Amino acid sequence: MKQCLKFFLIGLLLPPFGAMAQRSDVSVGVAPVHVLDGFGGNAQLNFHLKRNDFIQASFLVAAAKEVAPKSGVEYPKHNYLFNLGYFTTAYSSPNGGLSLFIGGGASVGQESINNGSPELEDGSLLLLKGGFVYGGFLSLDLDYFLNDSLSMSFPINGYYHAGSEIDPAMFAVGIGLRYYLN
Repeated sequence: MKQCLKFFLIGLLLPPFGAMAQRSDVSVGVAPVHVLDGFGGNAQLNFHLKRNDFIQASFLVAAAKEVAPKSGVEYPKHNYLFNLGYFTTAYSSPNGGLSLFIGGGASVGQESINNGSPELEDGSLLLLKGGFVYGGFLSLDLDYFLNDSLSMSFPINGYYHAGSEIDPAMFAVGIGLRYYLN
């Protein structure tokens, strides 16, 4: 049993260190993400222009808890964001098994505060309504290739939304999978 586990671990770790063939022009990815006091999910569609750069369209859904400043009562905040950006390679290992991408672009979406209700649990009124948000994002994305078609991705995203009524800055960190279509 120990030997079987040993070969499994070696087989899992060796593919990224072998030579990688040219990857596909399109990849899709999903990643659960952590946001401050919450969680979410990110789905991506990547169009690879060259080996070193791509255009990414992604959709992020995030749910978090906010605290009313005077009453201290928690209320939910949800973000639904569409992002469109350009990414380029900041680092790639010589054999192509590990890549670090840096990118950024435009971000638009909807911010929902307290599920649209102006009343908090303690009866106090919340003057924030939520609504349309717009801004930009910056991202670091580390890809660890398991084979020619599949990689683990570690995205770190920073968003700034000028239209947000609560906090214009939001960060999301995740771990997910990216599949390269052939």
